[in-house]
Amino acid sequence: MENQAHSLVALRSNILDLCLGHRSKLHLITKYIKSGETMKVSELAKAFSTTVDTVRYYTRLKMLNPIKSENGYKYYPPSETSRFKFILRARQLGFSVSDIQCIIDEASHGKAACPLVRSLIKERLAETEKQFQEMLTIRKKMRDALFQWESKEDKAPTSTMVCHLIDSFEHLTDEGGSHDK
Repeated sequence: MENQAHSLVALRSNILDLCLGHRSKLHLITKYIKSGETMKVSELAKAFSTTVDTVRYYTRLKMLNPIKSENGYKYYPPSETSRFKFILRARQLGFSVSDIQCIIDEASHGKAACPLVRSLIKERLAETEKQFQEMLTIRKKMRDALFQWESKEDKAPTSTMVCHLIDSFEHLTDEGGSHDK
């Protein structure tokens, strides 16, 4: 009984830490943006629950432009913090790095990026739909294979066969299958 009580206290504490951690991250981002303060690479990564490698990656691609101090540290002003947030959101929506660079370039020339964004999202959606349909086809093949293989016995490999289940399935479907490119 005492162990259960201790476990409940620990669980409550962990939940509280998670909630407070989330609040503190939001507070950290808001604090830096409102105050006009800059953030170091590690602070920016922590604020957005990502890695310093991710921040450095977008910096290397010149998508983020930090201020370099005399001691060599890179500091990200609020404008770059906002840009990083934009990049992460765009990635979550399925935009490629190249897409995002084009969007940023469009905006940096004073043009509304919205028409480009709409066009690109239509392309990404079409690609996603195609991939989804391909995955449905693969899932059907996997289910068919599993159904067929459930009743088949195990066989030892031979000099011409690794696994008879896969060999027999390919012959049953009359498809050549796709080859890795």
